[in-house]
Parts: sequence; C-alpha cells; structure tokens
Amino acid sequence: MRAPEFVFVGNPTASEFRDAVTWLRHNGHTLWLHDLQQLQNSAEHWRAPPTIIILAQEYTQQFSTATIENVRRRWPLSRWVMLLGPWCDGENRSGQPAYGMQRLMWHSFAPIMQQNWRLARTGGLPHWAIPEPG
Repeated sequence: MRAPEFVFVGNPTASEFRDAVTWLRHNGHTLWLHDLQQLQNSAEHWRAPPTIIILAQEYTQQFSTATIENVRRRWPLSRWVMLLGPWCDGENRSGQPAYGMQRLMWHSFAPIMQQNWRLARTGGLPHWAIPEPG
C-alpha cells in the first residue's frame, strides 16, 4: 500500500481544525486516524513512511510525550507537526511539549502549510526538509 503524504491523528470534526482539515482534503493523500494506536497498527502496510504526521491536539497532554516518542522511533524520516487547538495556547510555558516537532496553532496551519507545500512541489525547501535540531 502506498504511504499517505499526510497522516492526521485526532478529531477531524473539531471546529477549531476545520481550516486545517479542509486544506488537507484538497492538497494531498491523507489518512485520518483517531489515536496513536491506530497509527502504529497502520504502519505495517506502508512501503515508505508518510511525509508528515499531524497530531491534532485539542487540549494539553492529549497525546502523552512517551507515546509520541515511542511511535516516532518507527518513522524517524517523517516530519511531525503538532496542530494545537485554542486550549493548548501557552503549552510551551506550562506543559511538557514533545521535543523536535513543529508546533502550529489552529489558525495558522493552513496558510503555513500552503506556503511550504508550494515550495515542496516546485523544488524549494519546505520547513519539513530542514533538519531538526539535535
């Protein structure tokens, strides 16, 4: 089975993610999953890793850091984006955000992804092609 370009993990019907979900539906092959366990189970069928895995977080610590890190070890070449809902604003100050992930607020996801997707399609360097800090 061909690996999806995008994997969306979370609730695609949450109103705060409407623009992000609309963008994903129009711009690439997306697999829609509800939790990280589904992501782990799906992986065995892919020949290559997905380009971008998006964790749509409605509230702080919806996805545990330990679980994220465990799943990330399976796809070290995939880029991970944390799509943050309004209840996650300030998580960098008060929570324990997962390391090495691009964090995008719900209101900025679609424009940032559009710009970077255009770069990727035209031979430019999108944010997910830049090495993660190590």
